[in-house]
Amino acid sequence: VTAVLLSFGLVLFFIANLSSQKSALDCLSVAREELKAMLNVCHYQQLFKCYSTESILYRYSGTFVLHIAVDILLIVIVFMATK
Repeated sequence: VTAVLLSFGLVLFFIANLSSQKSALDCLSVAREELKAMLNVCHYQQLFKCYSTESILYRYSGTFVLHIAVDILLIVIVFMATK
């Protein structure tokens, strides 16, 4: 029972973490598009360079895979430790 509850807590924690990262990425994507629209009048060229890279938008998929791997590993450890 303890392992199941701990595993459930871990899953909820990772879901909450991923959802907050997803909303932050959505906000970043909107800011990126706004900067692209203001390219001619943008006074923050370094900021624009930073946000204009495509890698920012693809970091979430890597983060998602790593979170799932860590989640599975921790759940296995919890079950092994409580038997």
